[in-house]
Amino acid sequence: MGTNTENCPLCGEPAASERVSDTGNAKFRCDTCGNFEITLQAQDMIRQAARETPDLFPCLSAATRLATERGERIVIKSGNLRELAQQHAGLSPTAKLRLLLEYLHGKSGFFGAPVPFNPNKDWPLIRAAKRDECNAIVHHAFSSDLAKRVGDDMKYTLTWNGWQNVDPIGGGTPGLAFVAMAFSPDLAKAFEDGIQPGVADCGFQSIRVDKEAFSEKICDRIIADIRRAQFVIADFTHQRNGVYFEAGYALALGRPVIWTCREDDVDNLHFDTRQYPHILWTEPADLRTQLRNRIRALIPGARLA
Repeated sequence: MGTNTENCPLCGEPAASERVSDTGNAKFRCDTCGNFEITLQAQDMIRQAARETPDLFPCLSAATRLATERGERIVIKSGNLRELAQQHAGLSPTAKLRLLLEYLHGKSGFFGAPVPFNPNKDWPLIRAAKRDECNAIVHHAFSSDLAKRVGDDMKYTLTWNGWQNVDPIGGGTPGLAFVAMAFSPDLAKAFEDGIQPGVADCGFQSIRVDKEAFSEKICDRIIADIRRAQFVIADFTHQRNGVYFEAGYALALGRPVIWTCREDDVDNLHFDTRQYPHILWTEPADLRTQLRNRIRALIPGARLA
């Protein structure tokens, strides 16, 4: 079967398409959504869902484009399309701005290097809701002296302020997550059946200081573990001061922090941290699902399935 041009079922823009003879699936090559394969049933579901939940399914574009950037091709089916979309849903504008800065930083070989980025086509890279939100976020990055345009082409670079905003200190070990939380008996299942398997679902390893064997002082070990972690998961249930300290230290190092809190304790969150996008969970299984989706949305190298 030959290649045709038809509207992409995810973003609606013209894209190259090709039918898979043995399955009837369609393969698309879209400048916005990347390369993906989709079943006919999934296409019908997306058309129906676009009327019922219009804010959710643009997130499929993020899932397919980011997979393409990693050299992967996602097969969208009726059984996985909602999970693929939810992995990239619910992010705040602040989180999307951070993703823009991290993208420009990651593509920069050196400070001042111009990075191609077209807000009208590359909006899935920062999980924006279509091009209008992406353009607004880019404009805010300009007005906040975090990024600037280079030349007449769609190329951008981080300013010094933007570089300092995202440049991590000392790197961190890829795939390693430090867990900060209260060591209370009622949260044992939250870690064992929620956080630990949620991290493992993404192909990563979680470390919690009370689960390790070491001889140095515990505060020294905590500092060392945060420095060597790629990212930090901070659960604020029971409002332990140590968790606030560990999350703040991770932010100072430039480590991504994933914020969580049991729903019945959310009203007690400190006002200085309430603006961060917390995962609000009720049961360990709920925590596992939400955490897995958030890691896949925010942390480079996360396994999709």
